[in-house]
Amino acid sequence: MSISASGGPGAARPGDGALPPHEYSARAPKESEPTATPQTDNPTLDMLRLRNTVTVDGEPWDVAARCTQWTVLTQPDQTIGSDPKRVARFRVVNLDETGRRRFYEVQSGKFGEPIVVPEPEKALPVPANVKYVHGRTGDAVTLPEKIAGIILRNEKGFTVGRFSLTNAERQGTQLSLDNSGRLEVDGKTFFLQSILMPDANRVRNYDAYFGPTRPESGNVRVWEKGYLPI
Repeated sequence: MSISASGGPGAARPGDGALPPHEYSARAPKESEPTATPQTDNPTLDMLRLRNTVTVDGEPWDVAARCTQWTVLTQPDQTIGSDPKRVARFRVVNLDETGRRRFYEVQSGKFGEPIVVPEPEKALPVPANVKYVHGRTGDAVTLPEKIAGIILRNEKGFTVGRFSLTNAERQGTQLSLDNSGRLEVDGKTFFLQSILMPDANRVRNYDAYFGPTRPESGNVRVWEKGYLPI
């Protein structure tokens, strides 16, 4: 699939003597421990999962744990000297065969709180030649983040399509979004009508609603759950 657009961041390992995650790469496996073997059906992804460190946004991260397709990454707290039990930052990522992040990422915020980032690498820039206004007051707003989810509606306002960009790519859906807010989906045309911030304090990126026509006012309203008209 092609997706195009214009415009526009100390759990111990169980049964290991509370060894902190950023020391894993320095420890040799015990004789009784099973040795991970890459599966032949997807050797590239399996070799990626065997790594003790990965690079995200140009920074090295220690692999603390893995659960199915999810990987927990940590960085030691350099401000407390050589104590390896303290973790400064964490991320939970879903890596594809090339090491790119997909679906969702959870990363630590300013105070260590979890921040959810949908489509950390596939999200689309918001169209640049569109005026965005506060859903309730009508005041002009700026949108520094990106579009991660797409909802398509018909002329009656019913949802006829809903997908993340990762799923759209996996399904072979052809998307093209231009700076005017015009979206082409497998040859069908939709227009940006509104933007939803799922939770301004806990979730990054936006869900975008598209319909068969442009908004009557010409402006795209931006909503956040704190002031939805419900």
